Amino acid sequence: MPEKAITLLLFFVWVSSVWAAKYEVRSGDTLWGIAERFYGDPYCWIFIWESNRDRVRNPHWIYPGQELIIPERVRREVKPSYPLKEIKKPIFHWEQQVFIPRVVEYLPKVVGLISGEAFDPDKSLYSEGDFVNVEVKGHMASGDILLVYKLVDSVLRDPVSGENLGVLIKNVGLLKVVEITGNVALAKVLRSDESLVAGYFLTPFKMPEPIYSLRDVRGISGRVVSLGEERTAAGLNDFVVVNVGNNNGISIGDRLYVISSLWRKRVAELAVVDSGKKASTCVVLRTERPVMVGQEVE
Repeated sequence: MPEKAITLLLFFVWVSSVWAAKYEVRSGDTLWGIAERFYGDPYCWIFIWESNRDRVRNPHWIYPGQELIIPERVRREVKPSYPLKEIKKPIFHWEQQVFIPRVVEYLPKVVGLISGEAFDPDKSLYSEGDFVNVEVKGHMASGDILLVYKLVDSVLRDPVSGENLGVLIKNVGLLKVVEITGNVALAKVLRSDESLVAGYFLTPFKMPEPIYSLRDVRGISGRVVSLGEERTAAGLNDFVVVNVGNNNGISIGDRLYVISSLWRKRVAELAVVDSGKKASTCVVLRTERPVMVGQEVE
């Protein structure tokens, strides 16, 4: 074999040996579990995190469809022993900050609409693992992760004052764009918080900042204005919308309390997971009784 050919072959073998593998995160995955799968040692999770710090801000927060680089552990001389539990863990799982009702001034940028099931035209409800057709309305590319949301109320009004608080939407799923042909795209449902249907809006997905601690706030007075769903009361881990927001000094990570109007007693504890100008979304952390629209918060 010619010397030049041998040199090229050796170069190819060397490059192949240092290239890292790529892995697409699936529902339920953790870095701990991925490390055990690839290396046979869950403590090697730190190798994966270090190779993906540009896309994984916190090792506890990875989501379906995310592409990770899996480095070759054989080139590491030191065996890791740093436990994942020693990394500061967010208070909420990322889904509790993504799949929520939100009050916005305007609908988030629409880059597409779900138009139907890709391979079964008779199917009208879509969930995790299904492939759907997307009507392209804006810029998207193969591999993009898109957030699915639906319109709940085009004008959310304060039930007491009648003030227009904004547009109420709910985030309900994640899609990954597989292929695009003209103004039609094929996408896979990565995660669905409820059944998805044709007509739901698609917008670029951005992982929210993790919440690591909660802050008590003073001088806030408001009320519950929506439960985000068609129900009469909210319980533990449910979401509620309150009529205080950024204009009132409220921000994500604030802690609020639902007050009994008769005895002025705190009957539920809320955490703000999304805040707009006039309204905020809260998750119910603790409750002594069901939370209902109209109840006071402070």
